[in-house]
Amino acid sequence: MSSERADHGVAGVDRAGGPALRAVSAFSWSDVLARLTNALYVEGFAIWSEIDLTQMRPVRSLARPPQQRLMIVGHPQLSRQALSIDERAGLDLTLTLHLRCDERGHIHVRCQDPRQVWARASSERLELVVEAVAERLQRVLVAL
Repeated sequence: MSSERADHGVAGVDRAGGPALRAVSAFSWSDVLARLTNALYVEGFAIWSEIDLTQMRPVRSLARPPQQRLMIVGHPQLSRQALSIDERAGLDLTLTLHLRCDERGHIHVRCQDPRQVWARASSERLELVVEAVAERLQRVLVAL
């Protein structure tokens, strides 16, 4: 498998038509997990949970699902700032990253854009915090 990135863009639209941050990498699954984990920690994110969707029991009539994982992440420092501005911010600043391996072996990483979740932020201060989360997440995806 190539060690080159397959897609350098991070802004995009998810399949449901909603705004998303995304990246596609031609690195191996284990390399993407290692790079993603490292980049998240470098940017101050904490990984709250990981769910290996591949291990879920497949339905008899369906083929085994492709390699997939959900990573639930948050940025403790920025979340505390957001919560001090608006207590509703805590839940929505927790982000779910979806990783999936396609038939070519490319790894797709996708996450809803936090700026869209908080498009109607209650204050300019909260908008700044949400923008900081989004910028850090974009840098994470570029690292893949």
